[in-house]
Amino acid sequence: MLTCLGRSLRGGPLIGAIFFSCLLTPSMGGDDIASIEQALPRNYAGEFRWSGDSIPQSVKLKLNLFKRLGAAQLEAIGCARYEVLDRMTDIGVRVVIDAPSLEVEIWEFSPSGTGAPIFETNGSHKGRLTEDLQAIETEWITRDTGQRGRMQLRAGSEHTCAGQQASLRDLLPHWAGPPYRTAENRLRTSTRAP
Repeated sequence: MLTCLGRSLRGGPLIGAIFFSCLLTPSMGGDDIASIEQALPRNYAGEFRWSGDSIPQSVKLKLNLFKRLGAAQLEAIGCARYEVLDRMTDIGVRVVIDAPSLEVEIWEFSPSGTGAPIFETNGSHKGRLTEDLQAIETEWITRDTGQRGRMQLRAGSEHTCAGQQASLRDLLPHWAGPPYRTAENRLRTSTRAP
């Protein structure tokens, strides 16, 4: 028996209309956010590449803390590590996932490491999670210059950071200015080699 929005679809003259309306009706709710939060891999790895640049940057991303933002969005706080040539940059990340569409936006803040002086944080990655939550594909757009880049990540490749000590309410969005952090809740990434 097929069900839709709690209704049984057993046949009859309206089954086609009901089934079609179910396909067009968003069904994400609190349970779906809980399912995404539970099933979402905590580690991703892949690469970022600026448009027109042939040199890929290795990326590892870890999601540590989760918070529901209303009925349809989930926020994750974590860290990432970018490696390119002889430079390594550790950075904090804030990820917002829209449950119905699986669209994501990723903001980066507080870079540290050998690549930090030239690391761009004035923008965001916008893209999508795959249906199985095993991959993220995004496009970075720098706010001031419009410069673009692409990031492709797949689930896996363990990465560690100390984001568990961060407080979600104390991390202001990057676009609101420098994040407010105290020594007790500062988000720092591990300086250990991968």
